Amino acid sequence: MRNCTILIFFFLSLSCTPEMTDGATGELAKELTILEDLVYTNPAKALQIIDSVKTSSLYINDNEHAGEKYYGAYLNLCEAIASEQKNGMYQNDSAMAVSLDWFRKKSDQYNICRSLLYRSIALFHKNRFDSTAYDAILESQNIYNKTGEKDTRLGAKIHLYLGKQYRANSNEELARLSLGKSLEKATLAGDKNTAYSARIELFRLDLATKRYSQALNNISVFADETELPPFIEYNLNMAMYYYYSAKKESKIAIEFLKKILELKQTEPPLSINYPLIYYMLSLQYNRLGQQDSTDYYTKASVTAIKDTSRSDSHFYYRSLADLYQKQGNFKEAASLYKKAHFSYMLAHTRISKKKLLELESKFNFAGQEKIIQELKSRDHFLINVILILLATIVIGFFYFTINLSRLEKRSAKIKEQSKRQKNESDKNWLFSQLFIQTSGILPQFMDNVFSEAGRVRKISGETFENLNKIIDNAGNASRSSLPEITSSARFNDAFGNLPFIGELTDFEKLVYVLGEEGFSISEIAKFLNSSYSSIRTIKGKITRKINKSEEEIGADF
Repeated sequence: MRNCTILIFFFLSLSCTPEMTDGATGELAKELTILEDLVYTNPAKALQIIDSVKTSSLYINDNEHAGEKYYGAYLNLCEAIASEQKNGMYQNDSAMAVSLDWFRKKSDQYNICRSLLYRSIALFHKNRFDSTAYDAILESQNIYNKTGEKDTRLGAKIHLYLGKQYRANSNEELARLSLGKSLEKATLAGDKNTAYSARIELFRLDLATKRYSQALNNISVFADETELPPFIEYNLNMAMYYYYSAKKESKIAIEFLKKILELKQTEPPLSINYPLIYYMLSLQYNRLGQQDSTDYYTKASVTAIKDTSRSDSHFYYRSLADLYQKQGNFKEAASLYKKAHFSYMLAHTRISKKKLLELESKFNFAGQEKIIQELKSRDHFLINVILILLATIVIGFFYFTINLSRLEKRSAKIKEQSKRQKNESDKNWLFSQLFIQTSGILPQFMDNVFSEAGRVRKISGETFENLNKIIDNAGNASRSSLPEITSSARFNDAFGNLPFIGELTDFEKLVYVLGEEGFSISEIAKFLNSSYSSIRTIKGKITRKINKSEEEIGADF
């Protein structure tokens, strides 16, 4: 009943406006104060009212009136405010561009300020590093400050998203200052959602700088809350996951990720990056040494991919491909590496879908008009069809002939390459067997020389020193050749895609690669003229380096 009363009041305010002219701007703003409050206090109800108004016969029938343009601009703005307040997200930048253009024509500074803010929010949610979003929110802030605006909820929202953009660009000092102002204004205005968001952003800032106590203090207020908006609950769970991941408490971190997967469905659905959630679960299970769960969630991260053009989709394909390659499933690994490559290229070269649809729409319209003009007569239409069919047959015949010839040449070339590859494989097998059988001779010889040097030490100190120099020179000569291997183009082409290999030394790279290829510590020690204990120590050092790099990637969200 209350909803009906509000809707009737809204319609009356529209129908009773003295005149539907450009001068309706200030009058309408006064009449719609009830909607102004609802977009913050009850955004779900505000969205219902806006939707009802936009589909009403009154709104549609008055569409030609000059004042109606203002209604559309104003309702779009209210819809943006309510959507962001309810879902923590708004992405319709084109609607805000229309509203902004209208309010600029009317010099309505208050609504210009708000339209700029929500256009910036829409652009920011599409691309965190969009400079246009930053320019728009700076202009909004300047108008807010110059006009001495008293709307604290608007000020809180401006500082919140300004802080988010500063944080995205690693400007910690300005981000902390803006978020602090946002929290202060939101608390003063009683805007809980904005205050919650500001606290979570401050938590993330403190977590990035390892101020763990201060980070927890920022979100301590959530302990007293029994029911939170779904998007706040999602952001809080993500924040707590990164906290416990940084503290290396994987079991607790996993529980927060599972809470995200159990969140209730909303309308519109929350923007949850499920491939990322599953990948982070696999990362934590890997830390716990639970390989089955690691494999399960690595596969789930790929299954959950809905848009291969996302900038991070290629990473999940590659991670699963690495897993399959390690397990010896080379066919699946190759298929996934191919998908990863395609996804990477698509993500970094795609054209805006919206612009593409607009161009196609215009092209199709023009094409249809041209066809209508050209095919006015039945005879002309039939002639064109016949010519097209003949041309298609001729082109198809030539295309088939050319491709058949190419296929025959390609088949012969493939057979020749296959034969060469088999010969090369046989030769490499022989070399590898000879190397494996003789690899242990030099280390054993050096050990024997070292033992013999110990025996003659008392007899001849000079002989002892000479033998030690021979051993050292042999070891140095062996190690000095390693950079030639690891810096070669062949090595980089074969093993350069291994995760974090670029952060290892030359010797560590060879130990890492040989280990990935399945050789034991004893075999690696033989190949590299080293001892079992030395290789085991180096493998531990490599593991620590890789874990540290993975943690740094996970913390940068």
